[in-house]
Amino acid sequence: MKIQQLKQQVYQLTGTKSTKELKQKKAELVQDKDLRYKTNWIAIYNVLKVINEFGEEQAEKDIKEKYTFKDTSTQSNFSTLIHNIKALEKFANDIDKQFDEIESKFNLGNS
Repeated sequence: MKIQQLKQQVYQLTGTKSTKELKQKKAELVQDKDLRYKTNWIAIYNVLKVINEFGEEQAEKDIKEKYTFKDTSTQSNFSTLIHNIKALEKFANDIDKQFDEIESKFNLGNS
């Protein structure tokens, strides 16, 4: 991957648009790094990738715990499947409620 592509990936993952903005908003990532060198951009990208993967794993774990999804396999019984359907329904209702709150907050329904 070329350095420009690497920079774009880092900017995307950090929600920044430039090196200057990256230094301002994410100083902890760039501290003691000379951003003229590709190796430092690779290091930053790898840190962001690990953080992102951890965040996704944590979110998945939190959802499973909050909505009490049970692990299923080909040997799952009917009651486990019904339990997961109910948990999924609660999850969907919560997402719908959050969407409604966002919609009312930003007046999206009045277009």
